Amino acid sequence: MMSLVALLVAAPFTLSSQSKVVIDGDSSLHKWSCTASVAQTSAELDTSLPQLVRALTVQIPVAGIECGNGTMNGKLRDALGADKHPIIEYRFSSAERIDGEGVRLRATGTLTVAGKSQPLIVPVDAALDTDGSAIAMGSVSFAMSQFGIEPPTAMLGVLTTADRVTIRFELRALPSRAPHASLP
Repeated sequence: MMSLVALLVAAPFTLSSQSKVVIDGDSSLHKWSCTASVAQTSAELDTSLPQLVRALTVQIPVAGIECGNGTMNGKLRDALGADKHPIIEYRFSSAERIDGEGVRLRATGTLTVAGKSQPLIVPVDAALDTDGSAIAMGSVSFAMSQFGIEPPTAMLGVLTTADRVTIRFELRALPSRAPHASLP
């Protein structure tokens, strides 16, 4: 892998189609998992900052959440208020570096779901791939009710969705312009 310091001066970055966001949950009948398409992200990285990140915003269209089941898709999108609030957004505000192997961050930001915003701390592992892309990976769990969302039900209430969900992500971003400087 190339030097992290050499790549980070090439900010800003653009999201790669290889990025993945997955929402995992449970219900009274079975566990479930849905993939979400990331519509837009912007990231600015800066090696002069201890946390490496200057700015980050990730937007996910609710209509792009795919559970592999039309009924589940509809129920989840309805619960998330897709008609009034079509975008889920995470907006980074700060990060601190965590000691240990590799680049580990504790990112603080605001998650907005169904029109309600809540602070959210997300542990992130960052790395560089051989193709020059920056990779941010992690997961975070929270209760849907924190955002005023009533967990979906189906089959006349026989199937009830658990309140807690986990978001797993692997965001890959490429420099949107050629590096203009290099550090040893």
